[in-house]
Amino acid sequence: MEVEHSGAREFFLDPYKEKEREHVDSKYTKIRFSFEEIKPSKQTKPPNPKRKLTKTGRKSKRYLREVNMYILNDAKWKQAIKYCEERNWNWRIITEKEINIY
Repeated sequence: MEVEHSGAREFFLDPYKEKEREHVDSKYTKIRFSFEEIKPSKQTKPPNPKRKLTKTGRKSKRYLREVNMYILNDAKWKQAIKYCEERNWNWRIITEKEINIY
């Protein structure tokens, strides 16, 4: 979470010291939230169509599972992006490659 000031400042006359002072109004302070989802990099890309068919010519169960997982993740990500944009939040996907697990 990051806190930013938009730079809205007010100047006022200090009655005790009789000099101009600066005040940053708190209503112009905004907090930026960041949503992050950690996924294996394999699940962030569409499945490889080369593994689509088995030797008998049918679609493999593995390929169908990967397609279903990708479609489900894609739908979740679109909704997450929309949700975060409405609130002016950041959203991103983090993979094992970015956090150096493998």
